[in-house]
Amino acid sequence: MSGGVIAVDRAIDILNAFRWGDEGLSLTELANRTGLHKTTILRLAVSLQSSGMLTRNATGEFRLGTNILKLSAILRASQRLDREVQPFLEKLAEECRESASLFIRDEDARICLVRVEAEQSVRDSTRRLIPMPLDDTSAGLVLRGLEGKRVGPAGGPFSPVFTSGVTDPQTASLSAPVYDAEGEIVGAMTVSGPAFRLTSEVAEQHAPKLAAQAEAFSATLGYRTDTPPTRGAARAKDGSAPRRTRAATR
Repeated sequence: MSGGVIAVDRAIDILNAFRWGDEGLSLTELANRTGLHKTTILRLAVSLQSSGMLTRNATGEFRLGTNILKLSAILRASQRLDREVQPFLEKLAEECRESASLFIRDEDARICLVRVEAEQSVRDSTRRLIPMPLDDTSAGLVLRGLEGKRVGPAGGPFSPVFTSGVTDPQTASLSAPVYDAEGEIVGAMTVSGPAFRLTSEVAEQHAPKLAAQAEAFSATLGYRTDTPPTRGAARAKDGSAPRRTRAATR
């Protein structure tokens, strides 16, 4: 293994040395639990502290940093989305007879977190949990909080965006935002299928169904209709908003 990989492994060993009930660990205790030399621990601790993964108090004891808590919260939120969105996507796929998915943002990528396949034999193909570009597809536009070609009833926070042939000339999609309790976009609920079948006219028919499921799911996350959404871009794992770009409506 390269030195860089070894350093990462050792840094993970330091973090894994903490156990339930530990309020802080001395340098000696960390060395005993990891088997690492104290100078190695101190060298790696500099990077762990600068990234917020580790802190050191006035007495010299090491503690897990706030970024560990943030990542834990992100994991819990993702698991909740994964678990609770399934019935809404199943209903949407049944009503539209096309595949239904929930996309989330991971830095400059979009990820299909959950997907319910269409029953029809000819359908689009999207792999779950594989990072894809945060592009100008309907899901990409929604996750960035950008405008696009709206379809269905005019206005409203859940008004869907339709795109066709953006990254694949044979695929079209329709997406609506999913909001959390603070009115921020946390995902894009999407209906997708072959472009020859999911036309702009058909998307107009599916738009109310998608908007209804996106609103119902947002309500389970604490979104209230009397709280105006920010329609801000979905937050990245580091908490930052993505760079805004001009929307495409292909």
